[in-house]
Amino acid sequence: MSLNNLANRRSENGDRPGALAAIEEAVTPAPGTGPGRPAVYTPDLAMSLNNLANRRSENGDRPGALAAIEEAVTLYRALAEAAPAVYTPTSRCR
Repeated sequence: MSLNNLANRRSENGDRPGALAAIEEAVTPAPGTGPGRPAVYTPDLAMSLNNLANRRSENGDRPGALAAIEEAVTLYRALAEAAPAVYTPTSRCR
């Protein structure tokens, strides 16, 4: 989450390459980490992939941005299917 926030702050301050580097690090699994409990991290990963798409787009990488947002959408759809009360748009309006 901190790397995601770092990417956002760097972007806000005009450091687009630095923002991209931070968010790419955020979505890259650390060496030696196993699957553990992926469901715990999936919502944050989906959000970080969304931000990765934004940062790639800012840096002129439209195909890379599209790939990242497609992956984020896939994760969000799986979350919504597994827990619709939590991850569907109407559930956030309550």
